[in-house]
Amino acid sequence: MSEALDRSSAHVALVRRIEAGDAAAEAELVAAFDRTVRLWIRRRIQDADGQAEVFQRVLWTALQKLREGGLDDPRALPGWLRSLTCNQVKMYLTRGDHARFSPLEEEGLSPRPDPLRDLLRREQGALVRELLASLRHPRDREVLYRVYFQGADKQVICEEMGLGRDQLNRVVSRARERFRTLVEGRRGDNLLPFRQKSEK
Repeated sequence: MSEALDRSSAHVALVRRIEAGDAAAEAELVAAFDRTVRLWIRRRIQDADGQAEVFQRVLWTALQKLREGGLDDPRALPGWLRSLTCNQVKMYLTRGDHARFSPLEEEGLSPRPDPLRDLLRREQGALVRELLASLRHPRDREVLYRVYFQGADKQVICEEMGLGRDQLNRVVSRARERFRTLVEGRRGDNLLPFRQKSEK
């Protein structure tokens, strides 16, 4: 039970980081579900080229939707990915032409191991935490960390901080802008700022 809860919390945190524009989180998603998604695809598609194409389409579609906040319940991430996989498999099997589709490779999100890239991502993660710690207002640090790194439920945050939902959204928005200002000052570090997204 505890292990299942840990996995669920990890999925929530991962989704929140992707929504925030964390490129490292996107790569983590691809790596974490690489084997599972490929296994689901191989059950329905026999040829290697078809498997590779559908894999690319599944993960690319997932990333596009997650970037836009398209998953209402991040705890359902595995089941949601399976549903996306089934849909992409059906679309592939009903299409006549199959052009090569490789956006993950083009964006540098290939699931194949790359020790140097992994090191750079870890260093970027450390830089993000350093910048968070340098925010002047403690509440800014708290809400950004809890929303984007812990993946905490916003209702829980509202209750614990004594805020309404709209108030929390405004606090997060202002904190994100202050964080973005810090990031702009460190642009040479190739650090992506939090991507603006609609609040829910």
